[in-house]
Amino acid sequence: MSFNMINSYPNNANNSYQSNRTVERAATNNCDLNNMTLLRKDLIGELEAINQYEAHIALLTSDLAKTVLSCIRDEEIVHSGELIALLDYFCPTEAKLRAEGKQEVVNMLGQNSKNS
Repeated sequence: MSFNMINSYPNNANNSYQSNRTVERAATNNCDLNNMTLLRKDLIGELEAINQYEAHIALLTSDLAKTVLSCIRDEEIVHSGELIALLDYFCPTEAKLRAEGKQEVVNMLGQNSKNS
């Protein structure tokens, strides 16, 4: 079962982009999907924890408590990076797609700074 990107972008006229993405997504079927699913759920938990700590830090009145929770939040950020590294290990195809997405944003940021 592969994910069809063409249906996801009905107004996109760039068919080569769409078909390339469909092929790449189908290639993720060779990944360790059991581990990938569990690691993604763990990543979601880390991201939710980061958001919760941020919300609590904003509400706390104690500087000491804010400092401690900030350290804990930072540890959660490290954990999320570790989980992403494991996801990349178990599925190099998705690692490549993540890297492409990151580069797209870097390129956009570069274009925005030139236009400013």
